[in-house]
Amino acid sequence: MKRAVLSFCLILTGILCSAESWETALAGILTSPPAQGLDGRIYCTSEDRAVHSLDSVSGKEYWSYRPGRKLKGFTTVSPDGTIFTLTNQNHILAISPGGWELWRFKMDSPPEFPPAIDSHGILYVLTEDKELFSIDRLGHAVSLGKMEKSYTGIYVYNNFILLQSPEELDFRTISGEDSGSIDLQSIRIVLSDKGLWCESDKGLWFRVDPKHNRAVLSDSPLETPAIYPKKEVLITDNLRIVSGRNDWFMEAYNLGAEAYNPLYQMGCNPSRTNGVRKIPLYSERMAGIVLKSLRYLLLNHQYFSSVIGEFEKIDNIQKLLVEHPDYDLQIMDLISSSEVRTSPGSESPSKIDSYSLFRLYMLLSKWGSIQSRDALIWLCSVEEDSGNLALIYRGLGNIGYDPDGRSLTALFASLKKSRHSEILMQAALLSALHMARYNGGQSMHDFFEILQFVSSRAQSKRSLKLIDTIIKELKE
Repeated sequence: MKRAVLSFCLILTGILCSAESWETALAGILTSPPAQGLDGRIYCTSEDRAVHSLDSVSGKEYWSYRPGRKLKGFTTVSPDGTIFTLTNQNHILAISPGGWELWRFKMDSPPEFPPAIDSHGILYVLTEDKELFSIDRLGHAVSLGKMEKSYTGIYVYNNFILLQSPEELDFRTISGEDSGSIDLQSIRIVLSDKGLWCESDKGLWFRVDPKHNRAVLSDSPLETPAIYPKKEVLITDNLRIVSGRNDWFMEAYNLGAEAYNPLYQMGCNPSRTNGVRKIPLYSERMAGIVLKSLRYLLLNHQYFSSVIGEFEKIDNIQKLLVEHPDYDLQIMDLISSSEVRTSPGSESPSKIDSYSLFRLYMLLSKWGSIQSRDALIWLCSVEEDSGNLALIYRGLGNIGYDPDGRSLTALFASLKKSRHSEILMQAALLSALHMARYNGGQSMHDFFEILQFVSSRAQSKRSLKLIDTIIKELKE
């Protein structure tokens, strides 16, 4: 009864809340629920065929992007800030936090419900024809197979995909393999960094362990009272209710702190990411690697080459993260030591040959994985070879994500102390441009500094043509 009253109260927003916080005019009513990113900004789609980015405090519009198609279904934000939405032609559209289209992926049928995103920025989508996909940050999709029954929701937690149905909870690994199920009629899923909970149809709470296929009776993870928002409504991190109106306005009302629960929002509101919204921390993962005492360097050259070859055989980041979740730290460990012993008992190590280093840099630069960013930033400060640096720059560009500006700063510092080869300057420009478009704001200012630096030193026709092309694109 209490839950029903609270749900009804949310509909009567004007009665619940003390004052209107802001309202912003849009050219049409909303076509998907609003969502909020980790940067605090609000994202929504409307009938004007645009994705809008708004300030959650003032309602000011930062940017709008029109992909040329009607938008529908959902607006979901990744931990790296990427905004995902759906066109009326069943394209999943990825847009950077700076308002730039990253890629679009065409599906035969639309998603049955909003997708889930893991901490690496990988999207998990179940379509209406029951096919399960994972799509990485560069837009490369892998089919995880056809499901045999209907589901009502999808979530991702600790390398497990959770598929919710009225009768039970089914688990799959992130590579799509069946991992068992729990006979539990759940009506609500709650995710946090601390655990996974579900509420049964009888009002009981269970803490769920996907790895061991069990659910243990638990206290509710929610503070009380908790508001159960309708899908058209977003409760923001700064205690505001945000929704669209039929007169083409978005409005925000202040919300009492006693009714706000961010933990609950992560698992229930379709406009929020159905996964733990936390990027893997470099320091935590590095500590784990140290504890494992990886000793790749006590190997001969032939075996060392085969170790690299095992990484190279993997054809998608999804599989790589399953088999080698800390691949970037393992590769960085190899590069930082830069030596291989000719035999386990040898006292005279030899340097890693240049071709092996090239292969290692290729692996780090290839996938666009958020978690390899720290390794690439570090390598910018120690690598001197122009060819290897160009690969490092490309890797940072593929990642794009640079909210604190460390990637662009490391790239520029590395470029200034290098020998300014034409190939390196071209790689720096392209990667810096991608990061600037991805992040927007201060990143664009930092890019123009790099552009000015390269323009004053470039001599080859190819470099000058690239500079001219970039300037024309930016003017448009």
